[in-house]
Amino acid sequence: MADFDENVDADIWYVDLGASTNMTGNKNWFKDFKEINEGAQIYLGDDRSHQIKGCGKIYVILPNGNVKQIHNVMYVSGVTKNLIFVSMIIYQDLKV
Repeated sequence: MADFDENVDADIWYVDLGASTNMTGNKNWFKDFKEINEGAQIYLGDDRSHQIKGCGKIYVILPNGNVKQIHNVMYVSGVTKNLIFVSMIIYQDLKV
């Protein structure tokens, strides 16, 4: 089983005001990854559910070359978009 869903827009993060958490389907991005067995279900806008498979932090490279950490990112197998939850980003002293 691949750790990366090829349908995920590789480097694009979508700002989602309605999301409840940061999430991606790309397991390869994680640092300090913790696998979750029998994780909760996430329901997306299409009313389909996806199981949370793990969580951790990821590093992102900003356009100016700086590297920032995003904490509490959920790995959700089957998610085809990388979603950023605005409130969590602001809480981590990052700018949107």
